[in-house]
Amino acid sequence: MGGLDEARPEDAKAEQRPEDDAKTGAEKPGRKAWPYGNPKFKLGEELPRLPRSHRCPGIDVIKKSQQSKFGDVARHEHRKPKLYAFLFPGASDTVKNNGWLNFEVNSPLDWEAATYEWPGHLCRKDEPSCTNLEQLAQDAYEAFKEAMQLGHFIVIGHSIGAVLMTRFCQIAEERLGMNPLLALSLDRAGPHIPYWSFHGFSKLAREPDKFLANYMPSTLETKGLEGSTHYETFIIDQRMSNQILDVGAYRFPCPIHVYRAGWERSATFPPQDIGDLREFCSYFHTPLTGPHPYRRCDYDDWSFWTDDVVEVREVEPVAHSELIYRGKWSREVSGMISDLLAGADGKPRG
Repeated sequence: MGGLDEARPEDAKAEQRPEDDAKTGAEKPGRKAWPYGNPKFKLGEELPRLPRSHRCPGIDVIKKSQQSKFGDVARHEHRKPKLYAFLFPGASDTVKNNGWLNFEVNSPLDWEAATYEWPGHLCRKDEPSCTNLEQLAQDAYEAFKEAMQLGHFIVIGHSIGAVLMTRFCQIAEERLGMNPLLALSLDRAGPHIPYWSFHGFSKLAREPDKFLANYMPSTLETKGLEGSTHYETFIIDQRMSNQILDVGAYRFPCPIHVYRAGWERSATFPPQDIGDLREFCSYFHTPLTGPHPYRRCDYDDWSFWTDDVVEVREVEPVAHSELIYRGKWSREVSGMISDLLAGADGKPRG
């Protein structure tokens, strides 16, 4: 399972702290001085357009008459990428939602982004949903396997998508000898830290309706609606938010930029649309006393997942679910990629 574990009610596991092991920061045994692999095209050379499929459909998932809503599609068609960016949304998200397609279409023309689409979502709605993170990571590897053999890449993961991104990179290194030049984690603590508390996960797994009545009433209202699978998909996806990786299972050979967002529903705390605030706060692994589901040190713990540097940036009061289209990361990543391409003959810098 590649170091994957899940915090289950039946088999509770104490959180593994990085200081307990793997704290030395030593390089992964056998890693080369240039650990980013040797794809067909060198860094800085013009690449083919990123290979697309149902796993990373891009703008073609949208009807032609609706595509202009996501940006200048004609401009997008003329891009000449020198780097790829693989995007990993979080639970219950799709390539169409929260700004992923907008980011793909409107990014600078010298690189190309592609968003991974989870099975059971949008154009893959007729496929069975993955029920564990390992299945999801193996499927994500298939999405980008061809692209990784063509050119160098960066990775960006939102929420549980950042944990998925990490396991994906571990698989890519094991099978292809490829690693990203840069990693961004959007509002997720280190991959060894669960999201839900024991109580919260138990409630989600055993009494999902009661859980949603407190956590997200709008999702509960979609239960049983004709043609909607949002309720079922939400429950399956959110259970994976407690699947974690063992510290030391993988270490990025590149910088990690972590963006910490604000509260889900408003910039103030406590939120006004929660029925039982005490019960709501008890759902989270980290005791919730403010507008973030994790402590600052939990974000800092990404430092145990890289041989390079970690930079944590605050972007509040942008909400967790709004971070994709409102967060400053989408502007800053372009500068980071420009730096990578400008330093194509040496070690990437963040």
